[in-house]
Amino acid sequence: MSESAGSEQTDAPEAPHTGDQRVDDALRGVAGLDRTPVDEHAELLADAHGALQEVLRHPTEPQP
Repeated sequence: MSESAGSEQTDAPEAPHTGDQRVDDALRGVAGLDRTPVDEHAELLADAHGALQEVLRHPTEPQP
C-alpha cells in the first residue's frame, strides 16, 4: 500500500493556506518549483515576489 501512496506524490505540493487568497496564489506559483526546469525558476520567483510585494503595499484590499 505504501508504494501507491508514493506514486501519488507526482502532483505539485499544496501551498500553505495563509488566509489571504493573494498570498496563497503567489505561494502556489512556486509550490512545485523543485519539479520545474531551473531556467524557469527566476521568472516564477520574480512573479511570486512581485505578487507578495503588492500584498504588502495594499494589505487591506477586500478579499474576493
